[in-house]
Amino acid sequence: MKNSILLLSVCITSMGLGGLVMAKWNSPVAAHVQPLCDTPAPVAPRPWRPIGPLMPVEPVYDLSSRFMMTVTKERLANARSIADLQLDAEIVPLVSYYSMRVSVLDGQMEDALNADGNSSAFNDAQLGLLRTVGYSKNILITADYQHLNSATGKLEFRQCTPYVTIVPEKAAEYEYGKAALVAYVKENARELALGLEADRLQGGRVTFTVTREGRLANVKLSSSSAHPDYDQRVLQLVSTLPGRWTPATDAQGLPVEQELVFFFGTMGC
Repeated sequence: MKNSILLLSVCITSMGLGGLVMAKWNSPVAAHVQPLCDTPAPVAPRPWRPIGPLMPVEPVYDLSSRFMMTVTKERLANARSIADLQLDAEIVPLVSYYSMRVSVLDGQMEDALNADGNSSAFNDAQLGLLRTVGYSKNILITADYQHLNSATGKLEFRQCTPYVTIVPEKAAEYEYGKAALVAYVKENARELALGLEADRLQGGRVTFTVTREGRLANVKLSSSSAHPDYDQRVLQLVSTLPGRWTPATDAQGLPVEQELVFFFGTMGC
């Protein structure tokens, strides 16, 4: 009798556990349980997040003429060919030219006046145009030429386009030097520079003229960095620079005006 009761109890218990297991297997939670296998389940990629604070943008600062390539007015007056300008040898290679255009650029760096030729020597029209170019003006020489490729032995058609600023024989000088001027603007614009956005930052330019008397004139923002507050801060700093300027001089040692450009933000054209 006791054995029969014990056997019945075991059967009832087994049935109860079986029902509980089936109930849990059919539950909404169990429906999401995946069987183990050798292939791991795919994991959705997590969006990128920077670790720690973003690195601040380090803007570029410089003071120079509008273009890096420069020619003095005296050299320009004596030039008879593109080689006489003594530009970079890589920009003006010694090859066979078949066309060359001389352009005087306006304030928007667009071709204002042009004179065309068909060799590296300036023709009368080009020489006449070059003689009219004053200090701090800009020219563009577009030269099409044939170049012998030393690797293939074949002639190749190429083009060089040097942009050139006409400068005085002796440039204007800041009392404390260029390095001190750049450091002054950089330090006093540092707070606003911390808020610059790298993906928006562009090349800003403040243009000004050093007069014959050594004063600053026509100080203006000629190109924006795409950060207006930063633009205005740099403009203010350049406009109110402490110290004096020694004016530029021509070949006879006489003072002449010179336009300079303070670059900031990113370096560009």
